[in-house]
Amino acid sequence: MAGTTDVNTLVQECRALGLKATENLRAVLAALADGARHPDVEELRRAVEARGHRIALASVYRVVAQLTRAGIVETRHFETGKSRYELARGQTHDHLVDIDTGDILDFHDAAMDAIEERVAAKLGYRIVRRRVELYAVRMEPRASLPLTGDGGKDEAT
Repeated sequence: MAGTTDVNTLVQECRALGLKATENLRAVLAALADGARHPDVEELRRAVEARGHRIALASVYRVVAQLTRAGIVETRHFETGKSRYELARGQTHDHLVDIDTGDILDFHDAAMDAIEERVAAKLGYRIVRRRVELYAVRMEPRASLPLTGDGGKDEAT
């Protein structure tokens, strides 16, 4: 499983796993390593082309499938219905999806992990795989919320 975002290291890892280090593979890895966050295939293609490399959509699908089978890339399925991709980082993390914008934020919270482990153990289980997705809307900045004198309820005027 990939633990780096250095393209050359990722390419070496691919070779060690028996993948050919084609230009398309390098370009897809570079786009993912260079900040393409949770792209779907079409977004990944645009990110590759923005880096100056022409690539067919079918080639992106093929490369992503190879990288996923090799454990270099992980496929995520959020409520959008599209498969999204990210480099496998070798560390557990969760996702918060902004419902309004579609942005997907990575986070890790050790306290949440501990609660999940405790709940599973209490029920007689050991967690072997986990996935947490929080779907949220951004809270308005506190200064822009209406202030009232009754703990948040609107006052009648």
